[in-house]
Amino acid sequence: YSGIVFSGDSTSSAPPDARSLARFHLREIAKRIQATLSDKQIAIDETTQAHLDECQERITKVLSSSLQSSE
Repeated sequence: YSGIVFSGDSTSSAPPDARSLARFHLREIAKRIQATLSDKQIAIDETTQAHLDECQERITKVLSSSLQSSE
């Protein structure tokens, strides 16, 4: 465990490059989640769908908060 927390807070101890990479990876994960949820050929059980929906919401909040704190 590295102890680094990416909270979107510009005063965090994470270097700017690490925050940029974290945002990049979160955007990529969000795209994969959206593609999975949109693919009608993939059978997703209710529990998995709920988990992916929640992950998508959390990613959106983190990315939104990180953009607001960097303005």
